[in-house]
Amino acid sequence: MNRPDKSSKARAALDQLFSGLAPTDAKRESPRPGNPFATDDEVSSASGGRGGVEVTLSTRIQLRGYPSADAFMKRMAEAWGLEWGTYDSVRAVATLPAGWRSRRLPEVTQIVDERDVLRAESSLQGGEMSYLKVHPRYYIDARKRFGWTKSSKASDDPDLDGPDWNCFVVDREKSIEVHELTTSSLKADMDNARATLLKWLDEHYPKHRDPFAYWSDCEGAS
Repeated sequence: MNRPDKSSKARAALDQLFSGLAPTDAKRESPRPGNPFATDDEVSSASGGRGGVEVTLSTRIQLRGYPSADAFMKRMAEAWGLEWGTYDSVRAVATLPAGWRSRRLPEVTQIVDERDVLRAESSLQGGEMSYLKVHPRYYIDARKRFGWTKSSKASDDPDLDGPDWNCFVVDREKSIEVHELTTSSLKADMDNARATLLKWLDEHYPKHRDPFAYWSDCEGAS
């Protein structure tokens, strides 16, 4: 009597578990199948995508000035060359551009481009804990000035401490600091430093809050 191929079944189960996709039956029941911005003809002809990595993201989006989640998702598809699949009010399946990949951490999925630059992160923990955040090219960071003990924290962390801090505008695409100043750890001084750096960003990169502005691989997308 032939025995079932247990290794094949185990592999199939693992593939389904880590694929980031709903089971086949669940996808058939999705209320909005296919690319949400495509016509019926485009949906039927777009199957297979570009062969990129598929990932499940939250549709609770940090809009950063965009009028709606649909407008943000449309711009994301245009700028990145990303393809949206099934989605609803909680989550969406997306096919990343060729060369991009996802990194799965315990509570967060990170999206990394072909240069290994972090471009977005998403959580599907539920309720207020779910989000999709797409990172702008330029951001503010603060770092202690002391030798081997220095550590980096996001500029909006209220617990920054230590006698002196270097505060920077960082170019995420090139991984370089493009502007800096030094301040104390007092909250008032840190707030002033942040305001000064935001003013510099507004003057030199007026669209810096738009997460699709200034990236070299987004500039060609209208």
